[in-house]
Amino acid sequence: MHRYECVIRRRTQAPPRTLFAIVSDGSRWSEWASPLIPYSAWESRGPADDGGVGAIRAVGTRKKPTREMTTIHEPDRRHGYTMLADGPIRDYQAQVTFEAADGATQVTWRGC
Repeated sequence: MHRYECVIRRRTQAPPRTLFAIVSDGSRWSEWASPLIPYSAWESRGPADDGGVGAIRAVGTRKKPTREMTTIHEPDRRHGYTMLADGPIRDYQAQVTFEAADGATQVTWRGC
């Protein structure tokens, strides 16, 4: 099986703290990723009940959501996750980093 990597880099004026809060909150994905992700909810907020490592979100459609587990939780800096279900995409992992630079934030979303 082939593995591919996709990397998206963007600069924004929003601070890392704001961006991390939005991306790491599994219940808010449908707010910023709609119409691609019309549904998002927490299945479990994880062992520490903070949405951190071990938390599971359901995203996609209400009828058949994709389950993703948080694997990296470094507030204001880095968020990572992996898909839990087997399907057309297997073993998918991603991480999003937020780096403040020159009054802006560099966002790097890397998935493979």
